[in-house]
Amino acid sequence: MIAMPVPDCDPIWLGRTLHDRYGIEIPVVSWRGRIFLRISIQGYNEPEEADRFVAAVSDLLDLPTAA
Repeated sequence: MIAMPVPDCDPIWLGRTLHDRYGIEIPVVSWRGRIFLRISIQGYNEPEEADRFVAAVSDLLDLPTAA
């Protein structure tokens, strides 16, 4: 488990959009003026799920992705 900082955004919007648009349910929290995603990858998660998460967050926050 890790808390990943992301660029400033509306955490409620980000959490709802990840869920509604991409089917990703993840805690999005605001703490000390910063926004964090709390990521937990387990043995039952597939690599494609992690890739889908990275692509979704990158798309929503307009972040570059590794090719």
